[in-house]
Amino acid sequence: MIQESITLEGIDPEELISEFKAKFFPDFSFTNSNGSTRVFIIEEYYLRAGNFLSANIIIDFLNEKKFIITIIASGGGAGLLELIWNSEKSMLKKLRKFFLNK
Repeated sequence: MIQESITLEGIDPEELISEFKAKFFPDFSFTNSNGSTRVFIIEEYYLRAGNFLSANIIIDFLNEKKFIITIIASGGGAGLLELIWNSEKSMLKKLRKFFLNK
């Protein structure tokens, strides 16, 4: 399991979330009762490594235009050695690139 937090400011969070959902198709989403925290879970299967990978994306709103995104990627290997072949790092890098290029 690996994680990283990113602070973003000055962009429309709802537009970012809409683009995120259109690109990554989260398997699960949750918004707390006051809307200050959103959680998304993505699961992918990597055929080359024969494993599943899960990424949890937690968005904490500090105010209307500033929020913290925490990405937690974790994988589960399959086969004899149960290797994950850096799939966690690949997922984290892909999500980081998406959020930082906005």
